[in-house]
Amino acid sequence: MMSCFMFLFIQYHEAMLALHIISLVLCT
Repeated sequence: MMSCFMFLFIQYHEAMLALHIISLVLCT
């Protein structure tokens, strides 16, 4: 259960990081 939660958290974090990078690239 905890490993699944951590996996989802990591996936969510990576998705947020990717969106942040994309937004920075598009706004500059």
